[in-house]
Amino acid sequence: MDTNEQRPSKITLVSRKELTLEGVTDILFFDDAQLTVDTSQGILTVEGADLHIGELSLDNGTLLVSGTVDALCYTSDKEKKKRSLFGRKA
Repeated sequence: MDTNEQRPSKITLVSRKELTLEGVTDILFFDDAQLTVDTSQGILTVEGADLHIGELSLDNGTLLVSGTVDALCYTSDKEKKKRSLFGRKA
């Protein structure tokens, strides 16, 4: 079994302002409008405004984010392989 699959994944969003992610294995990209993380369930992209990382523990796989969350989207491994270094489709 892959080590990523061993961690449970959980998303908790409170009033679109407080996001808690569990099962995070790596942060792939972050700025105030987008966050992309690798999780036990695949690549997750969070889009929003004024996003801030409040707490990160890769040992526990927990990430706390504040700001306004507009969208959450998982990307399959197949789509990930099609993307270039800058995140644009090849």
